[in-house]
Amino acid sequence: MSDLIFWDSKSPYGIGRSVARGISAILNLDTEIYENPVIINGFNGRNFPYDAHRVLNSLELFRRRKEITENILLIIPYDIMERMHSPVYGLARPGSKVAVVSSERLKNEFYGLPPSDDYLIERLSKEGAHELGHLHGLKHCNEEDCIMYSPKTLDDLERKKRDLCEICHASIINTTD
Repeated sequence: MSDLIFWDSKSPYGIGRSVARGISAILNLDTEIYENPVIINGFNGRNFPYDAHRVLNSLELFRRRKEITENILLIIPYDIMERMHSPVYGLARPGSKVAVVSSERLKNEFYGLPPSDDYLIERLSKEGAHELGHLHGLKHCNEEDCIMYSPKTLDDLERKKRDLCEICHASIINTTD
């Protein structure tokens, strides 16, 4: 069984397959990528446009209506926040088997730097693997270089290796057998 990645049509063009391959390599799991079929709800205004929980509600409802049994990761271009106050790179709802990742704060342009597909692919792969890791039962890890470490800043995200620590690796193996 593969994890599904829904790539929103307004997300950065031409890098979806590379991100899916990156996520698959990090978690050693199969992924399939599709154009996003879900109507995204959760717009909240100019400062933090989308409420991540409302986006996950839409994704969860779609998953149940279509009777999808696989985990779903949605990649969107819109900035997302958690609980009306904290911007986040991504968020997972393990009990519902859905997760969302925003490319907005992972783009160089957000920080006034020149665009770079390579950096964006790397960051989306790491954050996507992190959120899918939650859907496979993994918790946050204290090891700063583990993909399951919870990054507070872009520097934290970039310090992470494209791998799980030994403990997290053993845990994900046990959940996928």
